[in-house]
Amino acid sequence: MHFKSYLIASSISVFLIGVMTQFTNCAPADVEFKQAALEAPDFTPLPPDSDLLDGLEPPERVAVLCAQGATTETVTTISFPRPTETCPWNQNGNLQIRNGYFQGRIEQSQAFTLPPQSTLCSLSFDFPEQQFLFDDHFILALNGIVLASSYNYAPMLEKMNNLPVYNWSRIAGTEWITAKEGTYCSGLGSECAWPSTDVPGAIRMKFTPALIQSITALDLNRMQHRFDMITIGDNDDADCEHAPIQFRVRAVYAR
Repeated sequence: MHFKSYLIASSISVFLIGVMTQFTNCAPADVEFKQAALEAPDFTPLPPDSDLLDGLEPPERVAVLCAQGATTETVTTISFPRPTETCPWNQNGNLQIRNGYFQGRIEQSQAFTLPPQSTLCSLSFDFPEQQFLFDDHFILALNGIVLASSYNYAPMLEKMNNLPVYNWSRIAGTEWITAKEGTYCSGLGSECAWPSTDVPGAIRMKFTPALIQSITALDLNRMQHRFDMITIGDNDDADCEHAPIQFRVRAVYAR
């Protein structure tokens, strides 16, 4: 097979896996979490400006760059402190108190920056022992894409390349249906575990490289990658709170 054809075929295979992204409802369980790894293929790495990359769609380009094996790792600590207030009702797009509806939220952001001309390939998470507590629900997003949530918000959100995009205006005022509560991970093959609302417990998350590469492909020029922690409530003074949470993120990127 011609070298360029081999690269494109390999990238398309990774792309097809990456775009088959959905919320997977994983009940909390003991799972083995391993650092995401990229296998180095037996061909010479290509420079980012190689002519062989010309004409590839962004997901395919990311897959090819990340498959070369010329990758670097960096570790960042992400911290989301306990909010200093509860839901600010009737402010900044929040609604008035209403039992059983998503009326208010608090959003927090933390970011890490990769070197220029970097392509984010995978993320692995290390959560130290800590008692995670949230009230009433939460969403964790990467670059605006929902990674995980304690409620299945995906059906009410718009999609970019089949990835659910966080948008409070699509959630505000919608009914809270108990049957949609759970442990939701974005991406086929992802694994998550955390306690139910208002119950302290451990938290774990694992996302596939294919999912992260699909997010990377949405903006190839992005060097600063942002995590958003959104806590959501309906009707009382304890809503939109969460216990302090901290985790280490190992980012693998190609240059």
